[in-house]
Amino acid sequence: MGNVKRNQLRHVDSLDVAFCDVKNVQRFLGVFKRYISGYIDKGNFELGDIIIDFNEVYARVCQESTDKYVRTIELFCEGYNLREIGERLGITAQAVHQVVKAFSKKVAKAYQSQLGLVS
Repeated sequence: MGNVKRNQLRHVDSLDVAFCDVKNVQRFLGVFKRYISGYIDKGNFELGDIIIDFNEVYARVCQESTDKYVRTIELFCEGYNLREIGERLGITAQAVHQVVKAFSKKVAKAYQSQLGLVS
């Protein structure tokens, strides 16, 4: 599980994930891929199911997005800072921040919709 500590992804249920603020969605995007196999391997199927549902939403939002948009999110999830991402992609750090924020909101809204919490 690398540098990620178990307490970084505290007990989470579907409503917590669906209604968390953008900063928490961003944090979740960054850690859930590193945790998915570990949680399922340890038999935590409830959290595993939540992560799999979230992963499906994440993948769907990625399919609806441009390649550059998705690459921005991938670099963010890999831990690069806004300036580093901007330099790699030829955009400003402010533009990177706006992409991450917009993407996080799209994922959160799509996840809420999948849970039947919004129409």
